[in-house]
Amino acid sequence: MHTQTHFFYMFKYHRLQWLSSWLSLACAVHCLAMPVLILIASTWGIANFSHSYFDYIIIPLVTLLGLYSLQKDVKLHKNKWPLILFILGLSGITIGLAMHQHLITGIAGALLAIAQFYNFKLHKQICKH
Repeated sequence: MHTQTHFFYMFKYHRLQWLSSWLSLACAVHCLAMPVLILIASTWGIANFSHSYFDYIIIPLVTLLGLYSLQKDVKLHKNKWPLILFILGLSGITIGLAMHQHLITGIAGALLAIAQFYNFKLHKQICKH
């Protein structure tokens, strides 16, 4: 019974890691695409397109899921680089949002995604399940 419970826990955990990685990538794509979308919207006469509730939803999700998986995995694989990249990415997103610079937030979002995928790779090297 314990093995079955462990399997379901790890299945859920890997799903959270996967979700966090892809949300980070979606964040990067969103931030890099926004200047183009704002330009297109302004030429079509769509006002106030630059305000996005997507940021208010995805950033807390990526932060919570990412920090959860990273803090667990850093203890496992002992490599702090994914956590360092993730914190740099979060810092870059904060700075980019404060300065309204989509390029900075896009690069920072890419850092989040790189940190998550690198962490996932390290986790897979340690755990063979």
